[in-house]
Formats: sequence, structure tokens, C-alpha cells
Amino acid sequence: MTGDDYLALLAALLPPGAALPRQADSVLMRLLSAPAAELARIDARAAALLTEALPNTTAELLGDWETAFGLPDACSPLSTFRRASQATWFDGGGILRIAEIDEARPVIDAATGLPTGATIIELAASNGVPNPRAEGGLTGSPGTVPTGWFIVGSGGLTRTIVGFGYEAGLPYVDMRWAGTTAGASGIRVFPHGAGGRPAASVPDNANWTASWYLAIAANPGGNAPAAGSRLELRGQDAGGAALQNLVGGEWLPGAGTLRANRMVRLGTFTLAGLATAEMHYLINLLAATTYDFTLRFGPAQLEPGLAATSQMLPPVAAPAASARAADLLTVAGVDERRAALLARIVGAAGQSRAYFIALAATLGYAGATVEEFARPRAGRAVIGDAIHGFDWSQAWRLRLGAAGVRAARAGAASAGDALRSWGDERIECAVRRAAPAQTLPLFSYGV
Repeated sequence: MTGDDYLALLAALLPPGAALPRQADSVLMRLLSAPAAELARIDARAAALLTEALPNTTAELLGDWETAFGLPDACSPLSTFRRASQATWFDGGGILRIAEIDEARPVIDAATGLPTGATIIELAASNGVPNPRAEGGLTGSPGTVPTGWFIVGSGGLTRTIVGFGYEAGLPYVDMRWAGTTAGASGIRVFPHGAGGRPAASVPDNANWTASWYLAIAANPGGNAPAAGSRLELRGQDAGGAALQNLVGGEWLPGAGTLRANRMVRLGTFTLAGLATAEMHYLINLLAATTYDFTLRFGPAQLEPGLAATSQMLPPVAAPAASARAADLLTVAGVDERRAALLARIVGAAGQSRAYFIALAATLGYAGATVEEFARPRAGRAVIGDAIHGFDWSQAWRLRLGAAGVRAARAGAASAGDALRSWGDERIECAVRRAAPAQTLPLFSYGV
């Protein structure tokens, strides 16, 4: 009933007489409208209680229902995480770690080094630098630069490849420059071939970000790269000529760790005719100055977008452009939570063929069937029956149909992804938990 309904009932209870006017704008009716509204609210809450009393329609009391039946749990979490590739992250000790497929990456508190409880979520991205690990070089003077890298200019200094290694999980190459310059000059270090990113990879109005871990490993002479040294991001035409240079401000490497010295340059290419993007570090040198410094070059990254994302690295000894799939965090909706609740309630009904079919239906697999593998017996087996050994006597299969099959989609899949995948951890967990201890449940999708 509405507030107007209750107001009419209250008015009907009043004794007759002109001293108690019933007009809607009278003081008495306006006074009675307050308790009428409260009675209507109580009426609505009582009606809602009927809805909340059923697990398949509850909303407000869903959390209380879940608590009563031990939800959420490992089989029915409030959120699920997916990622179709490996990804990198820094742990509390500042070490670069690899998170495997579908492994979430924790957000680490910079002050305490402890996980905050949050999860790193990034969009899909790609690194156009084929050899960010700096593999394939040789030490010596001048030594051989990493495969695919090249250096333009010397400033009159002698270059030496000092060595290769890892710092807190970040691969690096140390390069030393020593001598005295005759005039002001610059040295450009490219972490990729002269062609930059593949042709036609830079459409007009495209956003790009270049990033590079770079620190001073040694500087006994006291003179490091001069002011004006910077990370440059350039757009080129198909012939490799620079059309647009997103220079930005200078960036002088520090003497700390690689992780603390990640330089970033980002911007938007606006000119027509751009075919490739390239990045390099310009070492600015002053005239008539004696230098002796060693730069530690960590991984470089050239990616679409206006942010430097977590480092992408190809497999060891397999230099190639690399990619990271998107982090997908899915939070269970009300319908999914109700389904898990119903599945838990159904669990009290006993373990039988009908029970597991009903359990599958509550989790979105209507029409599931159960297949058993009993050993053939004389008088019961017929021609065409499968012959199962003793080991199969306690096995059974839940056939779930096509609902759990996922096909690769254009724009959402990356190179190397499977064209089709299947599986549903939620239902498999629920079935294994409910299955009799001596049995072995199997799962089939798509058939």
C-alpha cells in the first residue's frame, strides 16, 4: 500500500465533524501524512522480506545468506582473475618477478615493501624493442653491442663493452666511454635496428611511450653525460627519415639502482606519412672535457599508449617483439552469487547423478549429463559398449556442453594464443568438493 492509501485509512478513523477537516491541504491531513508515509515504508519492507526470504531472489540479504552457507570460498570467489600471458612485477625487495598465466600481480607498498591487497591491472600492450635483454654482445674495447642495437657517434671517446648481467632481475649491459672530447658532440644509443617499429605501425594521432632503465655504473673521472642528454622518441617515414621528434626535457641518469632510474618519454604523433617509431638515448658531451663513465643500460620499451607499463621481455635467447595480454578482473554479479548460493544449498540434497546434474544447472550448465565407466559384465554388456578396466570403476565424467568453450576473437587475442580453450574452474572446484572421496570426476566441454 502507498502513503495515500494509509492516509485515507487514517482519515477514515477520525470522528465526523467540521472540526476535523479532510481536505488534502488542511493542517490535519498534512500532519497525518507523516505517519502514513512511515506505515507505507514498513509495508514495503515487509513485502521485501518475502523476496529476501528466498535464495534465488534475495538481494539485500545476499551477504547474510552467503555467510550462513560459508560463501564466498575457493570454489565461488567474489572475483576471478585472468591473463593469457606472463607478466612482470617488482616484489617487496625490488626484484623483478615473472607472474605466470592467470597469476595476479600484487601492488606493493613502496614504504613498507608489503602487498597492499590490491592487484595490478593493465591493458594489453606490446614492446617493439626486440632485444631488451641486451643479448648477443661481446665484451672488450670496443666490444660488440647487443644484437640489433647500434650506436651513432663517439665524441672522440673510446667505447668499451664492460659486461652483461642482471640487477634485481633486470638484464643489463655496461658500456664505458673514456677519453677527451675535441668539441661538443653527442652519442646516440639505439636499442633496436635502424627501422624502429615495423612499417605502418604509427598512424596519425597515435600515442606512443618510450621507456628505458639507465643508471651510472661508474664515474671515476667525475664528468658524466652533460645537461641536454635525453631520451628521444621519433616518428619516421618509410625510408627512415625523421619527420617528428618528441624530444621533451633532458634526462640525466643517476648513480642508484636501475629500478630507480627509469626514464620515460611519451607523446602523440600528429604528422601524416609516419611509418615507424624509434627511440634512442642521446649522450650529450661538452667540448675539451675528459670523460670516464660507465652507463648501465637495462631493458628498453617502445609501446603504444601514453603510459610506461610493466616491463615486457621476450624469452631468454629468443629476441623478438614481445607482448602482454590484458589483466582481466571479473567481479561476480548478483546472479552469479545467487547461483553459487543455490549450488551450495543443493549440495545438502545428497550425491547422485541427479544431484550433480542439478549442481551443474545452478552454475549455468543446463543440460549437463553424467557418464559412468562401469566394467562390462556378462549378460549386461552389448556390442559396441566400451571395455573399461578396473581402474575406471570409480571414474565418472560430467559432460557440460559448449558453454565452457571459449573461441579466440579478433582484436582480443595475441600471437601464440590458442584458437580455442575450455574449462571452468568454478564448476570443477564445486564438483570435486562434493564428489564422493573414492571417485575421480572428469570434465568434458563442447560435447
